[in-house]
Amino acid sequence: MTSNSARIHTVEGKSPVEVRRKLPKYWVFGELACLGAFLRGTLAILASRCLEMEALILILLTMLRAGVPNYAVKWEISAGGKMNDRTRRTFVAGLLIITGTIGLVQAGPVEDLLAGDFDWTTDTVILKPDPSKMPPTTPEWSQVKDPSIVYYRNRWHLFCSILREVPENVSGRLRVGYMSFSNWKDAQSTQWQFINLYNPDDFMGYHGAPQVFYFAPQNKWYLVYQLADKSRGLSYGPYYSTTADIADPTSWAMPQLLHATIPGNEGLDHWVICDDSYAYHFWTTLNGNMWMARTRLSTFPKSGWTAPVIAKHNANLFEAGHTYRIKGLDKYLTIAVNGESPRFYQAYILRINLPVPGRILPQLRTDLLPALAM
Repeated sequence: MTSNSARIHTVEGKSPVEVRRKLPKYWVFGELACLGAFLRGTLAILASRCLEMEALILILLTMLRAGVPNYAVKWEISAGGKMNDRTRRTFVAGLLIITGTIGLVQAGPVEDLLAGDFDWTTDTVILKPDPSKMPPTTPEWSQVKDPSIVYYRNRWHLFCSILREVPENVSGRLRVGYMSFSNWKDAQSTQWQFINLYNPDDFMGYHGAPQVFYFAPQNKWYLVYQLADKSRGLSYGPYYSTTADIADPTSWAMPQLLHATIPGNEGLDHWVICDDSYAYHFWTTLNGNMWMARTRLSTFPKSGWTAPVIAKHNANLFEAGHTYRIKGLDKYLTIAVNGESPRFYQAYILRINLPVPGRILPQLRTDLLPALAM
């Protein structure tokens, strides 16, 4: 044999050319599957830096598949078991790709979130109270808090609580403010407007902590907030208003009760999210608990609400609860203010089992897992 022929494996005495002609017949589906898995994993890395374990395994199998001698189709290996230069370069490249892939998976933002691994940075203040940009009053408006923000038709729409330091029995102590702008650098110079949730000459009781969202089944914008007005017989609790035009602050409907609550359990900072079947209402109470009720999308918001259940018991939660679904997972992220002094934000991972057809009560697991504190 020549030195070249001595470096090539053969099958049953057949030449490498004959082997190359026969192998695709048996390997073509495996090669396509491996190639598809590799492309899928690569796209996942570029899109979100987060891979499912099966995709990672298939990528590893792809690299191992390329590393098999494969009867002279992929690599050439000497009779002594040594790789030639081409084989060595391919092997090293495969190891680099595997190492880089594993690194990206471990460093993905979802994995960091679930592990409670955060690296927070802070910036300068982007919005602070400016009485010159607010309706005149005495004393002046002093606090802007509880922001709820959406981006719609190339503009930011910001809803907040605006507070002035007056006794609770003074009309208009706490209002829901609104502003809209195209760029955050313009927020501080933008004029505030109030969402009027009262009839003219009404006593303006306590209302604030808004949440704004678009409810697609009804083609409406919803504003959920906490409100109390004894002059109109509106006891403290969760209320909502609707509009077809989020950009018109005068278009919001008058308050409607979201659902009846248990006395003493009216709660703070109401928050509504939806999945494909249900609307979920979350809120916190001063005894440190987090609560949830739900209704079907077809009956939201007027009926069908379940009795409230505790989602997190004795967690020392206080206010400002926000719940979001983690994309691609059957898990929800809740961020809320802890009641300790000094106060701080704490996050939990909430698992909500998928609804069982025909069941009314929420299939809720109460094992909220602490994820971070700052």
